[in-house]
Amino acid sequence: MKERNPIRDAVRFALASGAAASFVAALGAPQMAAAQEDEDVADQGLITVTGSRIQRVDIEGPSPVSVISREDIDATGDISVAEVLRGSTFN
Repeated sequence: MKERNPIRDAVRFALASGAAASFVAALGAPQMAAAQEDEDVADQGLITVTGSRIQRVDIEGPSPVSVISREDIDATGDISVAEVLRGSTFN
């Protein structure tokens, strides 16, 4: 004999209700699209679109590279890499 599980029944009901609602909504979508096609379209004139992907020349150039040698690190007397970098003079 099967035992009734109220959580299982509630989940099944929720899934069935969601599927039915999706099906009903999908049936009405073509009618709404057809109604919109019949409306008069107003002339908007000239539309100019400006965006951030405008083609540019040399957006990225070479970056300066600083080399810190072992002798430079020993000369500072610092004991961690963070201290060496904090005391360096580059941007």
